[in-house]
Amino acid sequence: MHYRNKFTRIIIFLGTAIGTYGQSVSMYFPHFAGKTYDFILFKGKETRVQKGTIPPDGRFTLEVPKELSPYTGMSRWLITGTQEGGGLDMIIPGHNFSVECTAAVPDNKNIIYKNNNENSLLDSEYQQQKKIVDQFTAMAMVTKVYPHTDKNYTLYKQQLDLQKDRYAGFQKTLQKNKDYASDFLRTVNLTNGLGASLQENEEDNKKEVLRTITEDIPWNSLYTSGHWDSVLAMFTDLEEKKDGGTIFVNNFKRIGDKMSDGRLYTSLAECVTYHLTQSGNDNVIAKLSPIIVGSGKIASYNGILSVYQKATPGSKAPDIVISSPEKESNIVKKIDFTDTQYQKTLVVFYLSDCGHCDTEMKMLSEKQGDLLKSKIRLIAISGDTDQKVFKDDADKLQWKATLSCDLQGMKGANFINYGVQATPTLFVIDQHGNIVTRESTAESALKALADPSTELWRKIRKPPRPYIAPQQ
Repeated sequence: MHYRNKFTRIIIFLGTAIGTYGQSVSMYFPHFAGKTYDFILFKGKETRVQKGTIPPDGRFTLEVPKELSPYTGMSRWLITGTQEGGGLDMIIPGHNFSVECTAAVPDNKNIIYKNNNENSLLDSEYQQQKKIVDQFTAMAMVTKVYPHTDKNYTLYKQQLDLQKDRYAGFQKTLQKNKDYASDFLRTVNLTNGLGASLQENEEDNKKEVLRTITEDIPWNSLYTSGHWDSVLAMFTDLEEKKDGGTIFVNNFKRIGDKMSDGRLYTSLAECVTYHLTQSGNDNVIAKLSPIIVGSGKIASYNGILSVYQKATPGSKAPDIVISSPEKESNIVKKIDFTDTQYQKTLVVFYLSDCGHCDTEMKMLSEKQGDLLKSKIRLIAISGDTDQKVFKDDADKLQWKATLSCDLQGMKGANFINYGVQATPTLFVIDQHGNIVTRESTAESALKALADPSTELWRKIRKPPRPYIAPQQ
């Protein structure tokens, strides 16, 4: 899929505002006087940034905006505008605290936190876990190298199982703890491919990571960790969808049911929908629709979430305006989906510089003769903004059916009315003007157009791959 809209939202708060802050972090870094910095806070996929300059005495204050207070989560303080760079990731524990370092090169030993023990706790917990994981990794390698008949194999296997038990016990302790550091370490584990238990093979580990995401994640803590999108991308990508997405949708619902905060749920839906769109799983989006809409937790279906309210399967197809950049008026006509000379309509949204679109459009172009003979109306709507690019690609495609481009890109009326956030996106519309299906590939759309018993199906389906005998 080809995604055009920038999804990450960065909101910058300037330090000149007065009376808008709730929490503060008192900083003393004398060796960094005169340096500019960014102070970054996290809310799901959003990044909140405050900019400033360190005064000559090295004392300054980082402010948490009042609407985020009390903020409990990860923050990032970065030195900007220099080749040396540098900075500090630190947990903000929901109240004011101070940080100081009088050394020229800050490290974990010379950075002093006052009224905040979360950062030292995180370092301590990380070191404890690292010893367990390192020993497990070493024993896992040894048990793979040495045969079961080796005199020391039993000892190695016992050590391996011991580390698995120690890790599981340590994770249970982290889960019981009431501090942010423990929650954050569990989050970081997921980004490193570790669930709540250690597994010896990749498939079992994948299942454990998915189970941990679905059942064990502290979602409020993840929301302010800076890893929100990466964990949800992992969840979306790892989850099997061979069943059409049924298991995935059920797990999404289990996660969403745990969220009472509409902001978290909205961000969950946005991130998952984005990654499903990127991977071309529009069929899964269709299955998610009744769950997300039925949750009642989303206030506005803008941007990526428009797919749940616009042009959904089973709904009436929005009007389509056919435009041509070569016509003076630009507007040619509106499509009448109930025109009886057509049995169904296939509408394809594409872009000329989208590789996936090129593949799908070539496939449709090759089959357009059979489709048109079978009374299937074909409409291709381009999201191009350059007239020459559009025309050159259209000439190359040799498209015989209806072709439209208003040169407005993905901000064009047709794209907006159909809630198209990525290309290619294909809609099958029946003779009553109802949307039958929304797909991301020509093959799946063609299946929705033809009954397997018809001659059309035999013509448009992909031929089976020929068997090639292995060389002797």
